Amino acid sequence: MIIPTSSHPAISEGFCSNIRHPAGLPFDVRIVTSPVTPLVLGTCLVDNVRSLVGLSEMHGPAAYLHVDPDTARAGETVFAPRRLLAHDGAPPFEGVEQVIIIRSQDPYFGKDEVMLLQSALAAGIAAAGRCTVIQGTGHPSVPVQPGQRALLRRWMADLRLLLIGCGFHGLEPVSAAELCRSGPTTGFSVAVPHELLDGSNVQRYRIERDGIRAECSRVGPWTILHRGSTLRPNPIESYQVGLAEKRKALTAEGILVSGRTERDPFTLTADIAVPSLTNASRLVLGNNSGPDAWQEVDAGPGR
Repeated sequence: MIIPTSSHPAISEGFCSNIRHPAGLPFDVRIVTSPVTPLVLGTCLVDNVRSLVGLSEMHGPAAYLHVDPDTARAGETVFAPRRLLAHDGAPPFEGVEQVIIIRSQDPYFGKDEVMLLQSALAAGIAAAGRCTVIQGTGHPSVPVQPGQRALLRRWMADLRLLLIGCGFHGLEPVSAAELCRSGPTTGFSVAVPHELLDGSNVQRYRIERDGIRAECSRVGPWTILHRGSTLRPNPIESYQVGLAEKRKALTAEGILVSGRTERDPFTLTADIAVPSLTNASRLVLGNNSGPDAWQEVDAGPGR
């Protein structure tokens, strides 16, 4: 299957992606390449990672991504099968849906290069603004040589299109038009379209556990966490940096207020729009939970 790309003429002229589904493996396991780049990407749903890493193209040094619709975590390894199988037993965050492995046919694609690529991927995805980036454990900084810098720029340009072939748009910047017709893709917003909440197509959700009670609504592209919701005061040790910063920003603006003691829940004083149900649950529960933390309720029109 060949997918011509034309949405970004500056980098896509003459670029095409070849998508191959290896025979005998689940259909979501695929290899994405292009004749104009040495990069080779492999991807699959998280449940089929053993099938993916069994392919010879996936052996050796690699950068990789664990993703869901709202979250991405970049990693690197000198031998992809060993590291990815270790993650298969202990996913880096709850709700991982897809794995993407990035290899290269270049003979000099080694430890330093995959470390640089991991860092560039995380920064690029964060800058694009489509999903939250979970920071890994980190590595000592590696000096970037002039030749590596030029190569890294080329790899990142190629990856924008190859990743689309994997079904991941995390390097594609959010356009102004998208921001106007949808809710926030990162952070939060108090500019909530309350008129949408009176329609019959509103989905309503609730969390009630361990003294925490929160309500959330979804309508179209909007996810709204409601005023009066309470938030767990002490997030887990591995809490995402972006969510911790969001809590700080909400507190600084007086939208999130603490309880009388350190053990009392925080309280939301205004409706806020957030990127997704996953983001809302993690904000409320102070952990890396997924959308299934919410229980759907039938509240009818209005609140």
